[in-house]
Amino acid sequence: MKVWTLAVAGAIAIASAIAPSAVIASDYPNKSIRLIVPYPAGGASDVVARLFAALLTKKLGQQVFVENKPGANGQIGSEIVAHAKPDGYTLLSTVTSSHAVAPALERKLPYDPIKSFAPIIKIGDSRSFAPRSTSAGPKTSPSCSCRC
Repeated sequence: MKVWTLAVAGAIAIASAIAPSAVIASDYPNKSIRLIVPYPAGGASDVVARLFAALLTKKLGQQVFVENKPGANGQIGSEIVAHAKPDGYTLLSTVTSSHAVAPALERKLPYDPIKSFAPIIKIGDSRSFAPRSTSAGPKTSPSCSCRC
């Protein structure tokens, strides 16, 4: 049940350690917002976060800047946000690995993937596929699974 709960939490793309009071506050935001991406610059997570930050900047009227904090499969950036002041000015743009997969693989994380974060928005979905060379290899998934 715990793994399933973590998977659901990851699937909704846990996006922030934001306090409910920050959402309700009428003067929010009154300063710039950090959007932490726990993966290297240039990857899909970074690109999506930068597009999202641009939209948020326009919508909120405050600068939202992306800060890449890669390492440990997303744990370094996630830890920064988990321990940040929960005022809504430090957000996390992440994927399931740091919140659903890592708890299943790591004995102890530097944050609680459920209690340390509050989801605020699902930014998008991603699909995985297994392409093959056109010159060789299995042509269908059943023939591929037989080789595994």
